[in-house]
Amino acid sequence: MLKTVLLPSLVCSLALAYASNAIALDSRRLHAGEGDYRIVTVDLAQDKLELYWRDSEDLAYGSIEALRRTGDVQARPLLFATNAGIYDREFRPLGLTIADGRTLRPINTVQGSGRSGNFGMQPNGIFYVDTSGHAGVVATRTWRERKIDARIATQSGPMLVVDGEINPNFLEKGFNFTSPRSIRVGARVRF
Repeated sequence: MLKTVLLPSLVCSLALAYASNAIALDSRRLHAGEGDYRIVTVDLAQDKLELYWRDSEDLAYGSIEALRRTGDVQARPLLFATNAGIYDREFRPLGLTIADGRTLRPINTVQGSGRSGNFGMQPNGIFYVDTSGHAGVVATRTWRERKIDARIATQSGPMLVVDGEINPNFLEKGFNFTSPRSIRVGARVRF
């Protein structure tokens, strides 16, 4: 099974990345353990990462394919996209969503409970690109105190990796990382 950032069965309403002339986009496959992964590298010094949730009619995209079709109509081909959050049944992001510097959904500080699914598993994280073009991933609990001036941000539920190690909460729950039902999208920031 190939785990990629472009999955035809993936339904999402928030996607990362259009690039009109992506110069530094690199995509490769990596085999590790029992799984195959798609690794996509974007150089933010050369390319602009975008965050999309709603279209020009204020409707949620609902899928990467819908975002791709919009780009085709606008002569802006989609070069890379990935799910960028966890959503409710109306395709509204459950956590912080910032696009073009505007907060579209507030930060969600729910702590783990049966009603929140894994969104409330701790530590919960936020991926962002600030107005200076620097990217990062921070724990939700530290977001406000850091006062990050984000151009884009998405609060995407539990952090898979914390301080270089698999989040022990995933391990305690017996999460099977090689199961077809365990597709995960992760962001790693390299400086």
